[in-house]
Amino acid sequence: MQLRLGTFGRLALPLLWILFASTSPGQTFGGKATIKPIKGFKAAEPYGSPHETQIKSLLEGGKAFQQPGGKTLLSEGVTLRTYSETNTLQRVITCVECIYDPSTREVSSAGPIQMQTADGKFSIEGTGFLWQPTNSSLVISNQVHTLIQSSGLQSSNVPAGVNGQESGPLVVDSARFTYDGSSGRGVWREHVRVIGTNLVLNSEVLTARVPTVPAEQHQLRSLLAEKNVAVDYKGLHATSGRLEYTPENELIRLTEQAMWTNGLQHGRGDELVLDRTNQIFQVNGHASLYLPGQTLGEGGFLSYTNSARSKSGNTQKQVIEILCDNYEIRTNWAIFRDQVQLNEQLDNTNRGSMTCEKAMTVTFAGTNELQTLTAEKNVIIQEGEKKVTGNRAFYTHTNTTLEVTEHPTWQDGLRSGKGDLLRLNTQQSEMLVQGTASLTLPATELASQFSSLTNATPRPVATVTNQFAQIFCEQYLLRGDKSVFQGGVYATHPEMNVTCENMAILVRDPGITNVIAQQNVVFDLMTAKDKVHGTGDQAVYSFGMLNTITNGILPINELKLTGTPATLVTTNLNSRADPMTSRNDTIILDRIRGKLLLPGSNYTIQGTLKMDTNIFLLPKKKLTK
Repeated sequence: MQLRLGTFGRLALPLLWILFASTSPGQTFGGKATIKPIKGFKAAEPYGSPHETQIKSLLEGGKAFQQPGGKTLLSEGVTLRTYSETNTLQRVITCVECIYDPSTREVSSAGPIQMQTADGKFSIEGTGFLWQPTNSSLVISNQVHTLIQSSGLQSSNVPAGVNGQESGPLVVDSARFTYDGSSGRGVWREHVRVIGTNLVLNSEVLTARVPTVPAEQHQLRSLLAEKNVAVDYKGLHATSGRLEYTPENELIRLTEQAMWTNGLQHGRGDELVLDRTNQIFQVNGHASLYLPGQTLGEGGFLSYTNSARSKSGNTQKQVIEILCDNYEIRTNWAIFRDQVQLNEQLDNTNRGSMTCEKAMTVTFAGTNELQTLTAEKNVIIQEGEKKVTGNRAFYTHTNTTLEVTEHPTWQDGLRSGKGDLLRLNTQQSEMLVQGTASLTLPATELASQFSSLTNATPRPVATVTNQFAQIFCEQYLLRGDKSVFQGGVYATHPEMNVTCENMAILVRDPGITNVIAQQNVVFDLMTAKDKVHGTGDQAVYSFGMLNTITNGILPINELKLTGTPATLVTTNLNSRADPMTSRNDTIILDRIRGKLLLPGSNYTIQGTLKMDTNIFLLPKKKLTK
């Protein structure tokens, strides 16, 4: 409905309210006069220049009663409609009764109120209100209930329910509500609760921005929640001091001491971001993540020594803690960026850690159990004295295998090594190093392999603790019972050098170790007084303490050399005598008993030759068949 006013009307409307009334003459009852209500009350307010012919608001009531002070009480079908400058209906306010003040053109009531936008996207109801037409502002003082339809929450070019968009309405309950039409801001206060699709939000203050531009009218552009904010979304519970929600891109941002929990998992950061469209959860700034009940396997990354829990059935408190600058969690994987540190804890004790500078990517199984882990740039993994470094690490939880590449190194106490690839399997308790591989360990750990176990005068140089033995090859495999070195093997020790194609160290029986070198074997054994040089196809060196039934504990220190033929050259460094050379398909050097045996030969070498304190038997006579 549009009113066209003449000159008098244009001048009078800003100052007056218009009354369209149907009245009846006053009547007398019992000698007393009564004032009958005015029926069909209407009051219109126009826009200012240059739209003075257009109605800004129209107030209607079925009945009107004059009140003291010039105010009017309206009842029966009270309706307030507001219009745009182009005569488009904007909102409709209805109530049972209200007070109209013609001097300020304000409308108020202590009773219930309902307001709805013309397009139906937004509606609100409550008890007790004040309408101020100057700024088109509305105040509702009690029991506020708001309904925002999904069409008012998202971009007009994205259908509802697509990629996480709201498919249902957003319901907002609070104690009080204020709306300023000039700025398009609505504010809910005290015990605010928002319920949407998979979303529940609680706060003390909630501010909504609804643009007043005609093209964007009634389209909610943002929500700001403040003070004691708590939000629940698809199992995720988060708290903070401030929350911002942008319906157009479905982003929820929480700041000011933001924390979150999801079942037993929890974390915190400077900012939490929920991307509802792409189902992404981000934590930015001083980010942390805690995974209670999660471990990296029985032995973590580097060892398989913590198996007491599974064997005894004891329950230990298990936690994986991840610290970084920021991280992003998706449906079944997560990425942690910038100065990442992972700590694994058992019973509040740190068992191991992993750090990297660039990023760490984790994939999860269906039950959110850690499945794989990839770390990049300056990776450092440490468990006690065990340490592994490299530029890239990949860990598989199902078989507890850690693979490190790009200049990997490892260290276990004083032992260390490196190569092009390092693969550690904690279930099998083995480590594989491939490509230009090397191993370094204290010389004393191999001293028993290269010197007599008994009756030998030790060399002072060989017993110092700062000397090391090294092994170089193409690849090696280390296990508790067997270590294998392959491809151009070169081993060096203060008392030994050996080259071959393949070498293995086996623990045959308790207390006995066998070192087996194969293919093009060349070695030198050096003591304080003697040097032994040998060549052959295979050399087996056995040492340790053998526990026998008849003779008790016997020391073993024996070298068996085979070839076609094998050669052994013994030189007494304190004598000018020529070196003693032995050739045979099999040569056995018993260093404990000082015997040199040539099985299958026509000769037995007997005699004495001092080799430290060892006795060699030199040949006496030629044996006949």
